[in-house]
Amino acid sequence: MRVNEKYSQIIFALISSGVMALLMSGVMTLVNRGLVNDFISLWLRAFAISWVVSFPASSIIIPKIRCFVEQATIEGKDEITSIAA
Repeated sequence: MRVNEKYSQIIFALISSGVMALLMSGVMTLVNRGLVNDFISLWLRAFAISWVVSFPASSIIIPKIRCFVEQATIEGKDEITSIAA
């Protein structure tokens, strides 16, 4: 399946926030509850809540981070220079 390029940022935010929410909710559920009998249902509940928060947040934050990184980097230089320079 191919999607129009104009949706690439939203698809990126959807996938990256989903993967991070899945991983982090799993780790935090494991740390807080351990491997209990209902671990999977606890994990999925935590994942659903965290994805509802992380998707809109990443949709707003990722473009700002890209802009910051573009301004803070210089093409073709292998050295670190001061931003004020």
